Amino acid sequence: MKEGETKTTLVKASEAYGGYDPKKAVTVPKELRLPLEVDINRRVLVPLDTLSGENVTPGNNITTDTFLYTVLKTNETHTTLFLRGAQSDRIMLETNPWLSVEVRASRETVTFRHLIGMNDTFALQWGPYVVTQLNATTATFTSTLKAGSAYKTANGIGLARENGKNAYLLDYNHPLAGENLVFTIRMDAIN
Repeated sequence: MKEGETKTTLVKASEAYGGYDPKKAVTVPKELRLPLEVDINRRVLVPLDTLSGENVTPGNNITTDTFLYTVLKTNETHTTLFLRGAQSDRIMLETNPWLSVEVRASRETVTFRHLIGMNDTFALQWGPYVVTQLNATTATFTSTLKAGSAYKTANGIGLARENGKNAYLLDYNHPLAGENLVFTIRMDAIN
């Protein structure tokens, strides 16, 4: 190019940010109703390789960050554990960002109650939610996503869009995915 020249170039979507992938756009409910109690089976079958370094002899106790187990039986591939209880008064279950307490146990299950209060805010899988209704058995969580805003979630950064009355679409595609890019370049000077 020479000084004063202008050149336009096209970069195809496939060479820029790639095509638009509809699998990267997730429908997110505006409202979730979740039970305040959850039952966990006391008998847990785990692959033997997940317990490497543990003594898996029947009768032996195994502790995790959250629970205390007793080994019931072991074979070549799996160990059957019996959940004895929680390690402390208040625990955080793997899938929840709130604390829970053990409220009862039977021969088959241990029941945990979630410690959730009105207006508590939690970062759930699809972004922030606030507790908007609470009764003896359920909590209602309402999404605080706003259409047009970007949010960082467990899946990456997504752009929230309206998707009907009861849901958002959280789009993890790059904003320019599927778009051909056109650049116009002007050479002002060569030094």
